[in-house]
Amino acid sequence: TGYVVLKDSIAVVLLNSNFKSLGKADRSIQQAWYGSTLAALDTMPEVRTILVCCHHSPYSDSKVVGSNADVQNDFVQPFLRATKTSLFISGHAHIFQHFKLSGKHFFVIGGGGGLHHPLSRKKVELENVDPDYTPLFHYLSLALCGDHLHLQSLKLREDMSAFEVGREYYLGLPKGR
Repeated sequence: TGYVVLKDSIAVVLLNSNFKSLGKADRSIQQAWYGSTLAALDTMPEVRTILVCCHHSPYSDSKVVGSNADVQNDFVQPFLRATKTSLFISGHAHIFQHFKLSGKHFFVIGGGGGLHHPLSRKKVELENVDPDYTPLFHYLSLALCGDHLHLQSLKLREDMSAFEVGREYYLGLPKGR
C-alpha cells in the first residue's frame, strides 16, 4: 500500500488513495508506514527533498470529483509536518492545478486523457495559483538543479504535433535537518 524510491537525493513516496478498496487494517498499516517513512527520510542526509504522490487529489476545483477529504486527513497533514517534503502530486481530476499551502506545492496533473473537467465556482479550501493555465493533455518533467527542483509542465500543442513546455516552476529545496 506504500512504496518509496530514492533517486538522485529525491525521495518519491507513492501512496494508495483508493480508500474504498482498502480495508480498515490496510489503511491503518499504510498510515503507520507513511508516518515512519517520512520520519526516516527526514533524518537521512542523502535525501534533499521528498515528493509524495497518490491518485486522488487533496485539493481540486473539479466540479466532477472535487477535493478528497480522506487524502487531506491521511496524507496532507503528515506531508505538512515533515521537514523535507516539498511537492505533492496527484491526479484524478482531469485538469491541471497548482496550489500552495505552508510553503509547499500541490499539483493536480490529470492531463492523461478523458474529458476535461469543468471547474466549480464554489469557494474551495485553497486558491489555484495558476488558474489561466488549462492544458488538455499534459505531463510533468522534474529535474534536480542545484538548490531547487526544476519542474516543467509539458502540454500538447494546438496542432497535436508534439509536446511543448507550457509552464516552468523553480521550487526551492527545503532546508531539512
